[in-house]
Amino acid sequence: MQYNFEWDTAKAKKNLRDHKVSFERASQVFADPFMLSIGDEVMNMKEEYDFSGGVRGRFYRPNVHLNLPVYLDDDIAEFVQKYAQQKKVDVQTVVNRILRSNKEMLQALQ
Repeated sequence: MQYNFEWDTAKAKKNLRDHKVSFERASQVFADPFMLSIGDEVMNMKEEYDFSGGVRGRFYRPNVHLNLPVYLDDDIAEFVQKYAQQKKVDVQTVVNRILRSNKEMLQALQ
């Protein structure tokens, strides 16, 4: 599914300043191959919602640390999973070790 986005330039600048996330970056979630979009007819959405009692920023946490999702190609995921089982460690540990090793090698080459 293709999405086209338009936004107010001033609001986009304010969002980037306040949340450190550009609208361009945020719109990338709609390109996620694992995204699930459920239409209004399935969710039985109302035509309008009253947010007048809402509190701005109630769930905003400026210091929250979010882990980045990493999508591995099938062959790499299979290799890493098998290796992790052999070593009796979790997949995250294996991926971090591989990336750390490559990072150190690349830094040594600089």
